[in-house]
Amino acid sequence: MSSNCLEINLSTNRPNITYATVPLVGGLRNFRNFDLLIPQLHPPMSIPKTLVFHDCKQDAADATAYVNAKLPNDLQNRGIVKHYHSDMSLEYLQQTFEDFSSPDGTCRILHATAGASTGLDIRGVLIVIQYGICKNRTEAAQRAGRAVRDQGLRGLYLEMVEPWALNSELTSVEGDEQSSDPDRPYAGTVKKTSSKQDRTGYASLRFVQSETCLREFFAKYLNDRSPEGCSY
Repeated sequence: MSSNCLEINLSTNRPNITYATVPLVGGLRNFRNFDLLIPQLHPPMSIPKTLVFHDCKQDAADATAYVNAKLPNDLQNRGIVKHYHSDMSLEYLQQTFEDFSSPDGTCRILHATAGASTGLDIRGVLIVIQYGICKNRTEAAQRAGRAVRDQGLRGLYLEMVEPWALNSELTSVEGDEQSSDPDRPYAGTVKKTSSKQDRTGYASLRFVQSETCLREFFAKYLNDRSPEGCSY
């Protein structure tokens, strides 16, 4: 680097995001895990703006239908809960994006797939939920970063994980801490027919099984030595 250049390293581990994990009850298709999203006897604008990431387009659509049905009858099918994935028309995607991103928009909960995890700078998102363990931490960092783009707000990144992710054996893996690829698949070699468990990286499994500070975990994973990396 030229001597007249200044290198500035900014932390992506923003201090206004809280990281948390919780085990799923009954698996990914048990959408009762989303009951916490709907406050009882409150107007729709009291629902925190929430972005939910799914691995599967069908799960995003079905979860949207479930959460919509949990709303009071007079609030159902009014666009408070929507889904967003690449098989939908450009017109719908643009309309949904504008609705969710607007401070006065109707949409409060958006169920999306990976297409919404990068390049979206939506203000006012207070909660990001990863529904099912994210297979690598780079993608998880991207998704967590969709929360509280406004510096004056505090938000939550919640990873709701399958029971097998909490029970996968990691202590017997020699040399993993020094591996050049912390996201290497749990199975080592991945085939076309490999399960999600086999494809999930060691760093993700260590994250959800961690008993120490998750912010510190992300800082080490990102090689983030900035003073902000572990601040909150």
